[in-house]
Amino acid sequence: MGSRTKEFANYSKLSRIEEEIGKFRNGAVKRKKVTAHAQNGGEIQSSEKKTSRSSPQAFHAPDGGYGWFILLAAHCTLIFREGIAKCLGVFLPTFRSYFDVSTSLIGWISSICVTFADFTGLISGPLCRRFGCKPVAMVGGFFAGLGLTLAAFTVEVSQLAICLAISVSYQAFDMAPKITLITGCSSGIGLATAVKLAREAAKGYVVYATMRNLDKRSELEKAAGQELNSTLFVLELDVTKHDTITAAVNTVIEKHGRLDILVNNSGIGSYGLLEDTTFEQIRRVMETNFFGAVRMTQEVIPIMKKQRSGRIINISSTTGIFGIPYMEIYCASKYALEGFSESLAATLRPYNIWVSTIQPGPVHSKFGENLAVNDLPTFDFALQLDPSDPVRRSVEKCSSVLRKGFDNPQEPGDIADVIHRAITDDRPHFQYPTSQFRAQYAAKKFVDPSNDAMVEYFADACTP
Repeated sequence: MGSRTKEFANYSKLSRIEEEIGKFRNGAVKRKKVTAHAQNGGEIQSSEKKTSRSSPQAFHAPDGGYGWFILLAAHCTLIFREGIAKCLGVFLPTFRSYFDVSTSLIGWISSICVTFADFTGLISGPLCRRFGCKPVAMVGGFFAGLGLTLAAFTVEVSQLAICLAISVSYQAFDMAPKITLITGCSSGIGLATAVKLAREAAKGYVVYATMRNLDKRSELEKAAGQELNSTLFVLELDVTKHDTITAAVNTVIEKHGRLDILVNNSGIGSYGLLEDTTFEQIRRVMETNFFGAVRMTQEVIPIMKKQRSGRIINISSTTGIFGIPYMEIYCASKYALEGFSESLAATLRPYNIWVSTIQPGPVHSKFGENLAVNDLPTFDFALQLDPSDPVRRSVEKCSSVLRKGFDNPQEPGDIADVIHRAITDDRPHFQYPTSQFRAQYAAKKFVDPSNDAMVEYFADACTP
């Protein structure tokens, strides 16, 4: 009997110890000392000091780290919420203007979810002060976790909605025909490009093919066939006259409200001795080849910036990267166009406007015929000189060096294919060479920082 009584007493003491430990864990008791002889069956001597439920000391209970963790989680929720709100505040207006779609639904969903997440963490503080740490770990942790979950959910909902809107917008954008304006379409590269794009069934283009003199439109109209006045329209435009540029661009905008692609193709050549070239002839080349492209680009940039998209394709030349003897003025105009385009390409990239240059080599076209039409020196100027004249012999030797490339010119359709690639590439290159003619001379030029190799090469070619 005595042993059973002793066992019962020990059991009661253990129960009391467990009860006190439970109170201790609940934060109701701040300090409790258990004497060593309690483990040997003796009486428990303890001193208790209860803390006020509203006292800040409740936060400093030995196991009160949970409370601080939850408060930290709540603050993280608020910070996360602010970050999301700011990102959406900046992104949604840009998204709306870029794709011209309504973002009010995305905004409302985001606001509701984020606002609810914002308030869930605020309950942690009062719970911690009133009930101690364990309820905070259970209730406050639940709400703070819910807040974080909702914040993350907001991001996912926003991303899903935005991606869906982007997908729909891109599909609609891809299905809509690309409004294209091309200069210099009476023959050659401009004509071939206009017809190719007008017949493009997969993507769809509405092409405005322009030319200085509408009396020369017959070749283009014949090549266009059934696409004429369907997907290809002919307009008058002289790149040296600003009023015709404005009129043509306004015609396109009034009908379609946008302009997706500009191809600056107008150009004329120049060949001969610099000292025999008049300044008026020099001015005419620069006005057409360089200032004309600048005027056209100035006219369309505000339109493309507003729609936050566009392609500007400038038809340059291999002579835009290396100078050929007796073509100083023509090379100067193409060098200017290359520098202008390269600088502009970086400037317009933030607006999703891509600038590229096409660099053809020799092309089978009316280039030589147009020299005479524009009262410019022609390729045969040296033939008028005496066979013993050093200039004639220099021109003949230089021509023999270049003849390998010039005797195998590309067709305008080949250049049109490259232009089409520059238009359709997702991330178009800045420069598009069209033949090995350019690569042959570029290999000489770009390996020498001083550029002496290229100059010496042509100097030797011109020395009789």
